[in-house]
Amino acid sequence: MTTWRTLPEFPDYQITDDGDIRNKWTLKKINEVQNKKTGAWSYSLRRPDGRSTCRSYEGLIHSAFPELKPEPEEQPVKSTRSYAKRGLWKNIPEFPTYDIHPDGLVRYVVSRRFRQIDKINDVDTVLLFNEAGQHRRTIKQLISDVFPELKEAS
Repeated sequence: MTTWRTLPEFPDYQITDDGDIRNKWTLKKINEVQNKKTGAWSYSLRRPDGRSTCRSYEGLIHSAFPELKPEPEEQPVKSTRSYAKRGLWKNIPEFPTYDIHPDGLVRYVVSRRFRQIDKINDVDTVLLFNEAGQHRRTIKQLISDVFPELKEAS
């Protein structure tokens, strides 16, 4: 036997735990409608104030049958951004318009925008400019030149 419960948001309608919806007064089942743009299925219901709205059956079942709502899964919190620690940026001696960080990031001194790091033969390189023209340098070599204390520590 199916049990009908009144929808909390829509007191003129009842729902079963299977997702069937009917009008509370006429006992006629409501047809499910498919959205032509998205392909999603929903029910068109009227609120007590007369406005029409569309809802999917999953949300309506969970509002009338809260015991059927599954436990929320814990999502691991992961940061999508990585930050370079402040105060570790140093100027590159041959290239006065650029700074380098021990993590291997290169940026402009004035705008602080990052330079693009290219992989050539599995080696991280960056293209830098000075008054003599353009120069391609490896990140590893720049770090060892600017941060000699890191070379000694490893």
